Amino acid sequence: MLAVKNLLRNPIRSGLTVLGVAMGIAMLVSVSGYGNSIGSQLQNAVTNRYQLILQSRGVSSPLSSNISEADLHQIRAIDGIDEAQPVVIGSIRTDKMPYFLLIGVASKTALTGNIALIDGLWNVKNSNEIILGHNAAKRLQLGLNDQVGFQQLQFKVTGKFASESNILNHAGITNMLDAQELLGKQGKLNVILLKLDASRGIKTISRKLSTGFPHLLLTRSADLLGRLELFIVIERVTTALGLIAIVFCILIVMNTLLMSLSERKREIGILMAIGWSRLMIARTLLLESLIISIVGSVLGIIIGAYVLYFYSQSDIPGINWGTPELSGEIVFIALNLSAVIAVLSSIYPIIVSSRFSPSQILQRE
Repeated sequence: MLAVKNLLRNPIRSGLTVLGVAMGIAMLVSVSGYGNSIGSQLQNAVTNRYQLILQSRGVSSPLSSNISEADLHQIRAIDGIDEAQPVVIGSIRTDKMPYFLLIGVASKTALTGNIALIDGLWNVKNSNEIILGHNAAKRLQLGLNDQVGFQQLQFKVTGKFASESNILNHAGITNMLDAQELLGKQGKLNVILLKLDASRGIKTISRKLSTGFPHLLLTRSADLLGRLELFIVIERVTTALGLIAIVFCILIVMNTLLMSLSERKREIGILMAIGWSRLMIARTLLLESLIISIVGSVLGIIIGAYVLYFYSQSDIPGINWGTPELSGEIVFIALNLSAVIAVLSSIYPIIVSSRFSPSQILQRE
């Protein structure tokens, strides 16, 4: 095949171009995969048992939210609310985990939909007792009945749990009062999980909450991600980096094709003189671009998968919240982008080749 032979004439340049495309696609795959993974982790951290979530209005995430316990008592008195579970969330620093997520609950029903106890007992009502996600227990090197100190308080590890959410697997769950003391949030909550009586009309109850508590933001559990400014920022950064990666790939492939054209002018002039049409020249250039883009994309997907695995094994807080799974959707998008890169990067070289005159080329050469 002529396109393959053309690329192999300068294997170093072609190889570097393929590697450049691979790096661009790897960045796209790893950043998109990480963003999607964090999104699924955040969504999995919200229990399906509750339809609505209350947090402070105007904050970037539930970690920054502050709801008074007085609001909680008033909300519980509203007719049609079956359950209103308070949750305290924050981070503390330990020697072995610089970012340890601490969750305080008043009842185990607040999180039982998302976690499974794998060892020990669930005693969140008892003071100075904590259950750890299995990743947190591993990082802290703690086992059942071990003692651990967080700031001024000592805790006994009474259980370990596993969750579909890697965020929860790196967290600890304790009594709400202990969490409030550790996080300096006495009398304050981060979020309130609401289970409603559907027979009373969810829209009616939602209107009561919005009217009675204008300083609080009411969100459906299923819509939580779309309302989190943190996740919105992650999505925007992911999109921006993806566009940068695509433009980078287009430019390096285009540059390789232009250099190849300048070196093969005489050959192209001869081909046109013996009957090759401009369409045939354009088709060859497009095929060369397609070969580079597809090989680079496949290599980039493999590199991106390894980067995602590195993320999941990292000791960097937040980075290790992601999971190493590479979704079929991302692979499909990456392979389709290879075709887009091939077409867009070959447009200008094809325009340049269409201006070639075989007689002028052969006379100059």
